[in-house]
Amino acid sequence: MSKLLCAPLALMLWEMLPATTATAQTIRGVAPTYTTRAPAADANSAAILTRIWAPGLDDGYVPQGIAVLGDVAFVSGYRSVDQKVDRGPCRLFRIDMATGRTTATLDLPPTCGHAGGLALVDAQRLWVVDSHVLHEIALHVAANPTLGRVLREIKIAEPVKGSLATVHRGALWLGSYERDAPGRLYAFPIAALAKQSRLTVTDAARAITLPSKAQGAAFDLQGRLWIARSGSRLGELAVIDPASGAPLATYRAPAGIEGLMFAPDGRLWTLSEAGSQRWNTWPTFFPLVFELAPDRLR
Repeated sequence: MSKLLCAPLALMLWEMLPATTATAQTIRGVAPTYTTRAPAADANSAAILTRIWAPGLDDGYVPQGIAVLGDVAFVSGYRSVDQKVDRGPCRLFRIDMATGRTTATLDLPPTCGHAGGLALVDAQRLWVVDSHVLHEIALHVAANPTLGRVLREIKIAEPVKGSLATVHRGALWLGSYERDAPGRLYAFPIAALAKQSRLTVTDAARAITLPSKAQGAAFDLQGRLWIARSGSRLGELAVIDPASGAPLATYRAPAGIEGLMFAPDGRLWTLSEAGSQRWNTWPTFFPLVFELAPDRLR
């Protein structure tokens, strides 16, 4: 065959390859094997800088919370492949963000059933929040083959709920997911947590009203509050003035978006549960950990 024919034929064969081939090359980590679906054309795709497959997908874990520390990401999730079962064994994953590889895991006590959010206090301490309990984790350095260990638990009393969490200005903020009503985000001074075994609404230093369907929260470098709102067909980032509660902006996001955390460089890290085994029948397939450039959101 002549060289003149080889180039057009090679181009034709490349164009005949499944679209998932090119897509998979841009996603770090290990793709799930339970489906042939590829991540759909996502909302605000121009703002997404990094894509990593969520960890534990083949084992049935549903990604929930995220925290970033240098070149490492921590992801929390619970195990369920049944749409009617919203609780299960919880696991914390440590990810090398450069490769997407899971470098360590930590199974949490049976008191954890959803692991809805993560809150990083510093390089040695992480909180995993569940609906009615906090788990304090002592972190090991990234080079250590083990992730860390559970130090203690703090109970959460109604009306406070641990659906989501973030850390800001010396406080641990715990928020509630409400399907059809506003939620609440409560601030608890971190310095006082060392002496507490139970958190009540009277321990909160302040509270902020959240929109319905809040799944994640984080304060940006300017002190604005960002909220992830999601469901099977909903994906949204809402920006709120924490002083007045007034809405400042709204941006489209992939459905199923969950936890949020701003890195020191101002980039926003998040993840989606859409396309995990539990939610693999949703229209959106996007079970990824991903990095957003806020200034590119539209």
